[in-house]
Formats: sequence, structure tokens, C-alpha cells
Amino acid sequence: MKVNVLIILGFPPAGENVVQKFIQLFPSSNFTVMGINLDNCYCQRCGLENARLIRQPESLLAWLTLLSRLRGESFDTAVFIGDHGNVAGKLFALLSGANEIFLNPASSAIKGIKIALMLILYPFRISWRLILFLLAIPVFIIHRFCLSRGFGRIISKSSPSPLDNLKLENSSPVSIVIPNYNGKELLTECLPSLVKALEVYPDGGEIILVDDASSDGSVKWVKDNFSSVRVIALDKNQGFGKAVNLGVSSASHRMAVLLNSDITVDSGFLQPLIEHFRDPELFAVQPRMNT
Repeated sequence: MKVNVLIILGFPPAGENVVQKFIQLFPSSNFTVMGINLDNCYCQRCGLENARLIRQPESLLAWLTLLSRLRGESFDTAVFIGDHGNVAGKLFALLSGANEIFLNPASSAIKGIKIALMLILYPFRISWRLILFLLAIPVFIIHRFCLSRGFGRIISKSSPSPLDNLKLENSSPVSIVIPNYNGKELLTECLPSLVKALEVYPDGGEIILVDDASSDGSVKWVKDNFSSVRVIALDKNQGFGKAVNLGVSSASHRMAVLLNSDITVDSGFLQPLIEHFRDPELFAVQPRMNT
């Protein structure tokens, strides 16, 4: 018997390896994937090429319409993977009507209070968000009440989630992403410094070069001289934003370091950056640059 699974991705989307490990827990299932700016390439790399894609709506009417449609479907399991600050995505998971709900990062009383405060304060910035807030909160409370009475089950820190083994604990390898367009001369200084930095960084990692259809032989030069660098060569120039997003979505590790090709780094620059992420609320860090 196939299981109907709803996967809701936060923004930015989780690494492909995280999603792949999760779907392995549900073999032979029907997957529906919802998120912001989803594309077929990302889903194919995650092993969800046959999944139904739903993009998170932007307008209030579209939001309510989609929520009504999701409530009418028979989802056995709903999972939220990604940034716990994405309140809309987490609400979709909680209100989807699924019998089992997994929140990653795991839900807790403290995070529940924070989500409630965000819902209370944020809607007052834009009028339609206030309407959404007034409509969503009663439904949210009723749904939570039903779950507490046994109509559904939320797995949180008090009962282990199958996603817990995907979290990084004592090791923090990094994925260094470099977008490149006709920057071969710059890479001659950039890549050696990055390779040395990874050699001295205790948890290791990878270097991903996203070449945006260069015409200066960058791809061949990198493959000939730096076999350890993973090269993603685009056939058509996509621009900086898409090249960066492709590199980050292809990363094997949760920690992504984005650098331009005209940067050289000190060999010990990674460890001080990663130390800041002991704070679970931190999203990004920028190193000091010397020009």
C-alpha cells in the first residue's frame, strides 16, 4: 500500500542529500512537494522526479484556496524540512490534515511561542497579512487541540523524529560555492587558497565551481589542475543569481560558503566562521574582507 507524503521545503531549500535521506524512509510512496521557487531540476536531483510540485502562493486568496485543497486530500504524512523561520511552510504542514507531522528542525514549546509571536507581530505590517492571521489562528488552535486529543500526532523533541539522524552534531563539513564567468585568471589565485583552507579545516568539505558558460577555457583549466573541485558547467549563461542557487542546491553539506572568484582566503578562515553557528538562531555570517 502506497503512502501519500507531503513534503514542504523551507527557503532556501534544504540540501539534496537531506531530502534524499528522508524519502528513503518512505519507499514506494506518492510524494507531493511544496515550496518557494521550486524547479524540476532540483526535484530530479533529490530523487523526486515523479513528485507533484506545488509552489507556495503569494496572494491571500491563493493561500486559502490551496490550504482548502490540501485539507481535502488524504495525506498520511506531512514533513517540513528547512528554515524554521518559514512560518507559512510550517503552518501548511500543521494544517495539511496529515495523520503524522514531522517538523525539522523539531518543534518545541519555545519554538511554538516564537512562531506565535511572529504571527502576532508580522501581520500588522501589511493589511492582508492581518486578515490571514485572523483566519489562520483559530484553525491552528483547533487543529492543535484535535492533535492533542489523539486525532493526529506531532513528533517533536520529546519523541524522536526520523529526521534527527540527519542533523549535524559534532562534525560541520562545508561546501564552498564559487560562481565563475570568464574568470580563469582570477581562479589561479583563488582556488589554491581554498584548497589549502580545506586541508587545514578539521571537518573537511568540498569546493563547487559553477561555470556560467565561460568562453575563456575556465572549465578545462580547473579540471586539469584541480581534480578535487566539483565543476558544474552551464551550457547557457544564467546570471549570478541562478548560478549561485544551483551551486548551493547541489551542495553535499548543510554549511555553504559563497565566495566570488576574485577572493583569496587565509588558510584558517573557516573555523572562526563555523563557530558562530553554535547559535541555532543564526542564519548567515560574513567574514572580514581586506582589500
